[in-house]
Amino acid sequence: MGPTTEQSVGQEWKAGWRVVLACALGMGLTTIHFYSLGIFITPLAKAYGWSHAQITAGPAISSVILFFVASRVGRLGDRIGVRRVAIVGFIGYCLGVAALGLAGPSIYSWYGLWLVLAVCHPFAGIAIWSLAIASRFDRSRGLALATALSGPGVVGALTPLTATYLIGRFGWATSYAILAGAALLIALPVLIAFLRSAHDVQRPLSAGKSAPPAIAGGLTFREALRSRVFWSLFVCAAVIGTGISALIVHFVPMALERGISATSAAAVSGLIGLSAIGSRLVTGVLMDRLPGRIVGGFLFLMPVGACALLLSPGGIGMATVAAVAIGLALGAEFDVLAVLVSRYLRMRAYGAIYGQIVATFGLGIGFGPAIGGAFYDQTHSYRLMLLTLGALFLIPSLLSFLLGRVPVWSAPIPAESPSA
Repeated sequence: MGPTTEQSVGQEWKAGWRVVLACALGMGLTTIHFYSLGIFITPLAKAYGWSHAQITAGPAISSVILFFVASRVGRLGDRIGVRRVAIVGFIGYCLGVAALGLAGPSIYSWYGLWLVLAVCHPFAGIAIWSLAIASRFDRSRGLALATALSGPGVVGALTPLTATYLIGRFGWATSYAILAGAALLIALPVLIAFLRSAHDVQRPLSAGKSAPPAIAGGLTFREALRSRVFWSLFVCAAVIGTGISALIVHFVPMALERGISATSAAAVSGLIGLSAIGSRLVTGVLMDRLPGRIVGGFLFLMPVGACALLLSPGGIGMATVAAVAIGLALGAEFDVLAVLVSRYLRMRAYGAIYGQIVATFGLGIGFGPAIGGAFYDQTHSYRLMLLTLGALFLIPSLLSFLLGRVPVWSAPIPAESPSA
């Protein structure tokens, strides 16, 4: 049965739920290096005498590499399909995580291994998984992306506890290998069985064509670089990535500064991740039913409220509301940006375009905590950081509201048949 021009939401999910499952596992398990890093800091520092700043420089290396290669990897996914890129990339990523256990005693061995991981990671990064889903879903694209993006939230909740247990039982070096091996065993069979983007599905049906119909239409990457929409979303990603990461990493110290106990501060900070999971699902539904620019504009205001709350006097109650607001923004960012790219710039070069947006967000995540730390070191308070971030967070909201109506494209995206 060939592709049809339109499908209901139910038909889209019948045809594509396996892809969502595969991408949820892929997205989630390719974050174990990030969510486990904090657990490995102390044993690494004890083993080799490295400072916390030296150890946490690893993610910054990764974010810089990602920024420069993400669009090229995305372009590869646009051209040959997600399946071959993501499966090879996922295997390389797992091998890279396992290799982190070989670091030491020189800090440069640690940096070198992060460099290897940084080269592999973009081939199994969020942009690649998002391309698979966006190419298979149209009417329910927002919810499908949100469901898959819940994978990192679940992994983020489980990884610290798992890593803590493994390090206590087997040591830090072996723990990296076990985490990587478990990820490979859990996800690889599912990826091989279920991961197929529109390009992968239609390749046998579209021999000799430059691109399958499901991903035709829209701007090329070069054309996108000349569009106002691309640069608006680029700035949104840069500001949100930098600001949100600074708020998350420094949340506990800010809570302690307010006189909240360390135990209570850690418990409240956990609400960020929990609210992010719920936010992703709600955001996905809203993006499918309301204008994306309006949804994004309001959700991007959430961290402004968080900064205002953290600047206000108050104890654990105020901090709790601020944590939820940060989580709501954290849960919305990738889903909003992914859907806006697919609607305004369309699917022709989605992998390359969204890959660059994600890379920009990642660059902000890599440097945001250090920027927040610099504010504190200069003023011995988080007040100036919060004032600055509160003002900057207004920019993504304004840019989202000003995107205008979604353009009408001459070539609609046909969906896959349920049998695909």
